[in-house]
Amino acid sequence: MNQARPLVPSRFVRPSIPRPGGGRDRAALVNESYEAIAEGSRSFAFASKLFDKPTRERVWMLYAWCRRCDDLADAQDKGGELGDQAGIEDRLQAIKVLTRRALEGGATADVAFDALGQVAGEAGITLDMANEVIAGFAMDANGFSPHSEKELMRYCYHVAGAVGVLMARVMFAPNDSFIYDRACDLGLAFQLANVARDVIEDAAAGRCYLPDDWLEDAGHRFIGLDVAQKREDGSWTLLPDSLDLPRQTDNFEAIRMGRVFLAEYDGAGRMFEPVWQDREQ
Repeated sequence: MNQARPLVPSRFVRPSIPRPGGGRDRAALVNESYEAIAEGSRSFAFASKLFDKPTRERVWMLYAWCRRCDDLADAQDKGGELGDQAGIEDRLQAIKVLTRRALEGGATADVAFDALGQVAGEAGITLDMANEVIAGFAMDANGFSPHSEKELMRYCYHVAGAVGVLMARVMFAPNDSFIYDRACDLGLAFQLANVARDVIEDAAAGRCYLPDDWLEDAGHRFIGLDVAQKREDGSWTLLPDSLDLPRQTDNFEAIRMGRVFLAEYDGAGRMFEPVWQDREQ
């Protein structure tokens, strides 16, 4: 009986050599990434011009990967209308596989992931760093809604704080934990502002990022209006019709609650040490 012969390296097919960007031309990756940020976020594209040219190009490539992951997770195109949400676990797995391959220097057949491989090779972005951001895409895609302030902060960390860490790498920040903690803080602050800004838009789409215990503490009335309704499972949902306020930008109660939250949050289990209360010293 013939025994199976062990596999040996082929003399004819050479294994691919890992290269940043999967072997794509860097200039081409930069151009494709610029198109992604110019179309996906004019404000980010404008702000990126404040950087020197090499940093600016790295920012564009990082953005292209973030934009592509978000689109894959939500089955959408360039942040547009959400597509069919079936198969979310398969899409998240694809993001993880392509990200790992890109960081290993392999070609992914996707420009955005190859751009990540390029910028990761230049800036030292690790798989662990990227996975922290991917966890945020997973939370959004699975309909995350926080029950507590701690859950809200963990969500903000994954969708924005971890991106702040990547930005610090892209900017070649010194390898100092204080700097990276502050970069994380900045991302958290941006995301909290986004949550406050988009309360009405999120409610209209059936999403709520205000913690259940905030709504519980305030009852279901906000600025004298019924704006939330308790579900049978104990969670809360916002009522978008009640939130269609003529002066929604004058939501002083929301601002007050946000300030109280920032002042009183003790950060049990947090991954950073906030310092905003020390900045006037």
